[in-house]
Amino acid sequence: MARRTRLYQPGPYPSEGEILELDSEGSHHLGRVLRFQKGWNLELFDNSGAQYGATYLGLQGGRAQVRLGEVSWPKVELPYKVRLALSLVKGERFDWAVEKLTELGVEEIVPLEAEFAQVKGPARLKVERWQRLAQSAAQQSGRVIVPTVATPQTLEGLLEEWRGAGPLIFFVPEAEPWRPQPAAGESWGLFIGPEGGFSEAEVAAARRAGAQFYSLGARILRVETAALAAVVPLALS
Repeated sequence: MARRTRLYQPGPYPSEGEILELDSEGSHHLGRVLRFQKGWNLELFDNSGAQYGATYLGLQGGRAQVRLGEVSWPKVELPYKVRLALSLVKGERFDWAVEKLTELGVEEIVPLEAEFAQVKGPARLKVERWQRLAQSAAQQSGRVIVPTVATPQTLEGLLEEWRGAGPLIFFVPEAEPWRPQPAAGESWGLFIGPEGGFSEAEVAAARRAGAQFYSLGARILRVETAALAAVVPLALS
């Protein structure tokens, strides 16, 4: 095994050297999907920012057991919080965006029911699917935090929820170029509208909430492309 397996597992964990029994999902993934063998090593994380070494002991009653090793605190997360509201789109494009935004370090992804969005209000099962995709992407990319994928929200509701938490950034044509200069501890709220853009009423609501407006360039970007273009400058700052 050239690459060590990483697995999200909810805490709390026992102390180093003690045995942890994994939940049913983690047990199935190790024992049935990856066919882990006794003595193989892996890494666990629990959304606390910590990462735990572990050694696989086998299945007991259908549940995987591991012996916990050393705990570490890898500096892989962004030093500021990035939350992104993304207009809903059809097909697998939103799936792809969730995975890539997770890899780039986004902490919260909110499906946005914009006025000109292609789709409205997905079923609960689709939100659960997106959360699973975020978990898988966090495991594979070396993160120690799994982003939250929220239930779909309207623009007005989300502006009220995020108001006062930090800069609110809207991307529109004919605005100043997007060149953020984030500082540690800040919280950034990014809003990506549909390919048809935000409506006049939505832009007006954003202005009332004190939002700032920036451009991602002269070309018309697909929703998922715009999301990555907005996040990359923050992820690489």
